[in-house]
Amino acid sequence: MSLDDHWTCGLKMSRTIGYKKGTRYICTQGPLDTTIVDFWRMIWQEDVNVIVMTANIIEGGKKKCEKYWPDKISKVGDIIITLQNEMSFIDYTLRNFKLQKVGVSGHRIARQYQYTAWPDHGVPTYAPALLNMLKNIQSFQKIQQKRTPWVLHCSAGVGRSGTVMLLDSALEMSLAEGKIDVLGILYRMRQQRMNLIETVVQRSCPKLFRCNSPQSL
Repeated sequence: MSLDDHWTCGLKMSRTIGYKKGTRYICTQGPLDTTIVDFWRMIWQEDVNVIVMTANIIEGGKKKCEKYWPDKISKVGDIIITLQNEMSFIDYTLRNFKLQKVGVSGHRIARQYQYTAWPDHGVPTYAPALLNMLKNIQSFQKIQQKRTPWVLHCSAGVGRSGTVMLLDSALEMSLAEGKIDVLGILYRMRQQRMNLIETVVQRSCPKLFRCNSPQSL
């Protein structure tokens, strides 16, 4: 089932391929007060188990997105969201949620990774921490035994989110081929989401990780 056109417009989202064919990512703007219900509805409909947030709620005195998750439990539309636990790592926070839909038996697990040390229009302050987060995501999806699309957002859903997608795809390519074609990956991604990755600094981000050989990942 594809995403409803109304949700797509409201969330300003787009599907994006990664290193391999097929949808690897769903990139969206940070949830607003008016789109939180649609956001969680999308998470359920697309069976998403990884949410990557590359922003803080407030940055430089400005709100970047709404706090769309509960401290304990809340009902958003027809989705019941329960925060199971929260763990802090260097530069990012990991939250596990149990999702239930009213009228549907069973539950699902979704994990949110919030990377908090990344200035807007810049690069991560400590590159190894971002690499560790990506490795954690890959391990989590292997354990879950399903490779459904990641949902990524920052504020606009083009700069930091795009850089994470580029970096993840570059790491996959490095493992598979022993090389990285940053411009080729970026070109394919921009065919799905215009203006992806806003600055030259962000486009150069994968070069920060070239010292990490496939054996070290």
